[in-house]
Amino acid sequence: MRTMPDGSQRPVKFDGVQGEYVIDRKFRVVNRPRARAQLLRQSEALAHNRAIGTWEVPNEAERIAALKLFKEMKITNIKVRVVKP
Repeated sequence: MRTMPDGSQRPVKFDGVQGEYVIDRKFRVVNRPRARAQLLRQSEALAHNRAIGTWEVPNEAERIAALKLFKEMKITNIKVRVVKP
């Protein structure tokens, strides 16, 4: 859940939990407004709940794209790893 400016709570979707990490599987990393907004929502929810997220991507090229996006947006509470689909 994340807290909105008016104090209400809204859910943020992830694909699962593995140990201490909240997992979100991505087949493709895109740098578009909706994807950036989702990334911010996920990061805010993780920070609010003092959790760490992991994006699972299918190959090294997508991992590099995710790392570039995280750096650009100053996201530090989401990690990325390659997992074969």
